[in-house]
Amino acid sequence: MWTRVPRRTRPPATRVPPNMTRAPGNFLLTPVGSGGDVHPYVGLGIELRRRGHRVTVLTSDPFRDTVEEAGLDFVSILSQELFEEGSTHPDLWHPQKGLAIALELGRYTFDALWAELSRRFTGPDTVVVSHALAFGARAFQMRHAPWSPTVHLAPSVFRSLHRQPILPPNFDPNPLPRVAIRALWWVADRVFVDRAVRPWLDPALEARGLPPARNIFGSWMH
Repeated sequence: MWTRVPRRTRPPATRVPPNMTRAPGNFLLTPVGSGGDVHPYVGLGIELRRRGHRVTVLTSDPFRDTVEEAGLDFVSILSQELFEEGSTHPDLWHPQKGLAIALELGRYTFDALWAELSRRFTGPDTVVVSHALAFGARAFQMRHAPWSPTVHLAPSVFRSLHRQPILPPNFDPNPLPRVAIRALWWVADRVFVDRAVRPWLDPALEARGLPPARNIFGSWMH
């Protein structure tokens, strides 16, 4: 059953830039991750190209053929060697250590994303579509992009006090009171995300004249 959201609690409507209704856009898609991350963005790119937009996919080198065979422009932001180093790391699927390994993709691709987006940014017609771990794209959006949605693929990325994903190792936080769920997210941010990301992210932002990231997992990367 649908529940009507009171007007005062609705988020402001997202408006499409006027130029997007008149002329083709320049879409820059930035999936950072494995095939499960890249393929949905390729599908999105195919539909955007069908509608007449220019589409470039900036992702890891192993996915060059996948992107180009779909008729989309490809730009490499991570070498085959670094991609394999991360994707075959023995701790990648560890319930406590795996998140830090995944977050390293944000560091590995930060400079390349910033540089390549800078080369391909053409003004108000550009739409930078970010992946959750595309920290370089998120920083670029802060400086340049007026229209920059983030596309999430994993339920664990969404913060909610009402319905939680099952967390590794098979932990269901839903029976907990809301104050405990807030505390759980606070610990995840401070103990895992901040320790893994802030030591390199804040200097990278400062070097580009941007303020430090606040609440990285809770709001900044969205």
